[in-house]
Amino acid sequence: MHIKLTCFIIGTLLVGFIDQASKKIAISYLLLGAPPIEMIPGFIDFKLVYNSGVSFGFLSHNGSTIGWILLSSVTIFIIAYLIQLVIRRISKISKLGLTSFCFIIGGALGNGVDRIFYQQVTDFMIFRIGDITLFVNNLADDAISIGLILLIFEALILRRSKNSIKAILK
Repeated sequence: MHIKLTCFIIGTLLVGFIDQASKKIAISYLLLGAPPIEMIPGFIDFKLVYNSGVSFGFLSHNGSTIGWILLSSVTIFIIAYLIQLVIRRISKISKLGLTSFCFIIGGALGNGVDRIFYQQVTDFMIFRIGDITLFVNNLADDAISIGLILLIFEALILRRSKNSIKAILK
């Protein structure tokens, strides 16, 4: 159990660190308001964007202290809840489930650091199809998405396992 907990802590912090490092690099090399830099033509561009809300700018507080406190509080609550869930049930969690939580919580930590200390999240990857922009995000968002996909895969495909996410949440 101690090995699983150690792996969980290291994995989670590593995801958060990689996200923060990528944002520092983006801030250093991309200029706010500059045209996007095409990385994969018709699919991925790099452009520095700040988001004071959540996904797609939803709940954007535009510098409002109350909005910032609300979003920061919700972020802290969700991270704390997920960490205690994992720690309480770590002996029941599969390797895939633990990896999923490392991605989800590490991503939440990465965006949480931005939200709490800078009152906005740094985004820099624009995903598009041709001229249609799908979304703008960062590595923390990708980590959360990957973690959720892995959890869904485990719950739907590997659901017979006694260590599946379904068993953990009971």
